[in-house]
Amino acid sequence: MSIRLQFLRETWAFLRTFTGRPGEIAVDTTNNRLVVHDGTTPGGFPTATAADLKTLQNVTLLGLGTTADAQNPFAAKLNTALWTALTNGEGGSGDLRYTLNKEASGNTLSLLLQSGYSGRAELGLTGDDDLRVKVSPDGSTWREALRIDRATGGLDLTAAEATMAVAATVDLGALPALKVALTGAGTVTSFGTSPNRVRLLRFTGAATLTHNPASLVLPGGATLVTAAGDTALATSDAAGTWTVRDYVRVSGKPVTGPAAADITDASATGRSVLTGTAAQGATALGLGTGNSPTLAGVILSSSSSADTVQIARLLSPAAASGTSYTTLRIEKGPNYGGEIAGYLTQGIGGGMRLSVLNGAGNTVEALRLDGTGAATFGGVLNGGYATFSGVAIAGSAGTQRRLVWSSGTSLRWALLATDNAETGSNAGSDLFLARYADSSAYLDSPFVVSRATGKTSLLSLAVYGPVAVSGPLSVGVYTVATLPTGTSGTVLYVSNGRKVGEGAGAGTGVVAYYSNGNWRRLSDDSAIAA
Repeated sequence: MSIRLQFLRETWAFLRTFTGRPGEIAVDTTNNRLVVHDGTTPGGFPTATAADLKTLQNVTLLGLGTTADAQNPFAAKLNTALWTALTNGEGGSGDLRYTLNKEASGNTLSLLLQSGYSGRAELGLTGDDDLRVKVSPDGSTWREALRIDRATGGLDLTAAEATMAVAATVDLGALPALKVALTGAGTVTSFGTSPNRVRLLRFTGAATLTHNPASLVLPGGATLVTAAGDTALATSDAAGTWTVRDYVRVSGKPVTGPAAADITDASATGRSVLTGTAAQGATALGLGTGNSPTLAGVILSSSSSADTVQIARLLSPAAASGTSYTTLRIEKGPNYGGEIAGYLTQGIGGGMRLSVLNGAGNTVEALRLDGTGAATFGGVLNGGYATFSGVAIAGSAGTQRRLVWSSGTSLRWALLATDNAETGSNAGSDLFLARYADSSAYLDSPFVVSRATGKTSLLSLAVYGPVAVSGPLSVGVYTVATLPTGTSGTVLYVSNGRKVGEGAGAGTGVVAYYSNGNWRRLSDDSAIAA
């Protein structure tokens, strides 16, 4: 036996105000749907139709495979997702544009990428309307890697420098960095094989980059030796072949010089001078066939109005021994025999030397200026005489200022201003004539003039002829016990010598002269006694 169940059937205009019994079901003939009543709500609760499911409006929470909440009103837990364009055949345009919008420039609109719910990267408009990419190692500390200006389209990259030690193979592509510092020394034959990379390189030492047209292409097609501070731009192509596009030496010098064929606006002579050896350049200019050009004459001048102008400079590199001489050689031309007349030489440790060749072909040093400016003359000048319009011997107070006579290198005489201090009242810097032994040892000063008093002291005085003295004349003062060995005609004063009538031990001093083997009183020619 079949049972027929029939529900209340009415239009929605009637059912929208109808209140049915609890659990009563009515049929909405207008919308073709069921309405469930609870006994109190007018219109009840209409069920969704297939058409309703195609148009969801004002949904407050939506969870796919998980539960949405107030913080995440839309939540999806799945492994893959697909967004595809509605095709023309389906009534669409074939395009797909995903639009995200924020309220104002100061708000954030971004795509946040997390690992274990901890942020690692963020892409979007964060805090303004420029497009930014940020990364983080821990979700707390963020670093901006890229920024694109919204007005100009200008791109700003954060390029932190990474370091890699110099080795036979330096794999630049393995470093996630635009700037790379290559540290240390050694030979590099490869930058790796990573394709389509760009690297800005900085070198910290002397590394040798080996040119290889198949893997490492260098400027000029030749090996490069780097220096600390050198920089380079290197790129790799799709096959992973690296090319150094630009190389800048810290010294400012070019990596390679031009070849002769590169100089198209110069004569053959000019190309030889610019690119050939020193001998080739000299030959091209008609200056000889060797490394030493021959010039008919040279005039060096300067248009500078400065007080001090460097017109020319002679410079020689250090020899293997660590020392070197810079020499200007003066010689006659080949048609006069080519004799060398002399040399002007910079000595080791500074100073200058002027040397000449004597008749035997030997070099004789005529003048030496040491590092302090002191001049030493060698040999005989001007037939044994030197004529000066004036000679100034200068030096600081408290130092000896000397004019010296020597036999070879052995001192004989010196006229000098002494090194005793200038303390005022004309004291100090007295004038001495010093005498030296055969061994150059100092003997004594037979002639001394005091600058303070003007008095002249003589160690001894032998007079042959009349003497005119305009002031007091002081002679040597001795006691009887200290009288020196006498020389006939010598005069001195004996401070305890007895005058005529004075008793033994009570002498008050007398003038004495040496005669007949004794020192004698002038008054009576008797021998001096105390």
